[in-house]
Amino acid sequence: MTVLDAKTGILLVGHGTRRPTGNRAFLDLCRAAAQRAGRAAVEPCFLEIAAPAIDRGLANLARRGVARLVVVPMQLTAGRHVRHDIPNQVRQAMKSLPRMSVVFANHLGSHAGLVDLAEERLKQAVGGRVPARCCALVLVARGSRDLAVRDEIVRLARLRRERNGTDEVYASFLAMCEPSFGEVVDHAAVANWERVVVQPHLLLPGQLTGRLEAGIRDMSAKFPQIEWITTSSLGPDARLADFGLDLAAAALRR
Repeated sequence: MTVLDAKTGILLVGHGTRRPTGNRAFLDLCRAAAQRAGRAAVEPCFLEIAAPAIDRGLANLARRGVARLVVVPMQLTAGRHVRHDIPNQVRQAMKSLPRMSVVFANHLGSHAGLVDLAEERLKQAVGGRVPARCCALVLVARGSRDLAVRDEIVRLARLRRERNGTDEVYASFLAMCEPSFGEVVDHAAVANWERVVVQPHLLLPGQLTGRLEAGIRDMSAKFPQIEWITTSSLGPDARLADFGLDLAAAALRR
C-alpha cells in the first residue's frame, strides 16, 4: 500500500439509491476505507440519485491538495456506468479543478476476494442445516442491457459451481437481462430440487433485497416441498473497503 501516499486521492464511486439506509451503508464503507488508507485521502460520491455527486467528491479531494487521483467504481459489474458514465462525469468535473493526474481502477466486482466473501455468505445461510440430497444455487444480479454484464455473471456462476460443488448454479437477473429471476426460480421449482438457495449479487441490502425476500416467501408458500433459503447481500463488510483500496493500489502500479 506504499503507493497510497499523502499526494494520492481515492474517489470511491457508489451508484446511489432512494433509500437513505443504503446510502448511509455505502458512506460507512467509505469511512472504513479512509481509516485503512494510511496517508491517502479518500472521498465518497454517488453516480446518481444521492449526494455527494462525483463533482463534489472531486472538489473535496482537490481542496485536500492531492496531486494524483484514482477513481474506484464500487460496482459489481462492468456495465455502462463503469465504462462510460463514471469516466465521463469525472473528466467533465476535472475541467474546472486544479490539474491532477487520474487513473481509473477496475470495478469492485473484479476483485478475487469477492468470490470468497460470497461463499462465506452462502455458508452462513446454509450452515448447520442437514445436507440436501440435491441443491441449486441461484445468483441474482441487477441486470443490464450490456451483454458484457450478463457474460460476467454467467462466468461467476460457473466459477461458483466449480468452487462449492453445488449441483447447479444458475445466473439470473432482476431486469433487462435473460434469464429473469422469476424464470429461473420457476425452473428450479419444477426441477424439484430439495433445496434452492437464492443469493443476491448485490453490494448492500436495500429495496432489491427486500423484493427478493418477498418473492422467495411466495415461492415457499407455493412449493413447500422445497427448502427455500435466501442469503444476505455481500455487504456491509469491512473487507469491501480493503478490496476497493487493493484496486486503487493496483491501478496506480499499472
